[in-house]
Amino acid sequence: MPISHERKRKQSSYNKEAHTKEMYDNIKRLINVSLPLASNLARIVAEVFDLYEFSDWECWYTAFYIQSKANKKKYYIGPFQGPCGKESHEWGEGLHGIAIRTKKTHLFETTRDYRKYAASVKPTESMLILPIVIKGEVVALWEIASKDMSTFDCLDALGFDKIAKELLVPLWEQTADLDIYA
Repeated sequence: MPISHERKRKQSSYNKEAHTKEMYDNIKRLINVSLPLASNLARIVAEVFDLYEFSDWECWYTAFYIQSKANKKKYYIGPFQGPCGKESHEWGEGLHGIAIRTKKTHLFETTRDYRKYAASVKPTESMLILPIVIKGEVVALWEIASKDMSTFDCLDALGFDKIAKELLVPLWEQTADLDIYA
């Protein structure tokens, strides 16, 4: 069932807290544990991409990078919205490696400060990277990127972190025994 939400045009009356709550509620309604994990993740990235298109910033790219079962130090691109992104990330590689090592959400106001950073999609200027941690292991990364510097703030990071911990971790745990596309 599609989620309907009012389109928010870029305007001074934009309420980020209300928008973040709307996104949380919409994603919570979209999750269906009877569907394969990949289907749920595809619906989530589409919702984020669509909902933020009409906010005070435009989502340039959002993707899940999923840990390989054969090589636990490699994360392959899963469901995404936006231009075709980097196909994989290694455990210690760039900004994604920071999120994997620390197992914490990271807000990067600018990617220019990181010499070894290789953008999943160019021209990414700022991003959020959220690790999905199950039993102490990072099973996936959720990347949300913008073409503009300083697009995200702490409220964005907290809102997406809440979605990752309260909605995505339980989803992953409930579908962990299934093949991602089963």
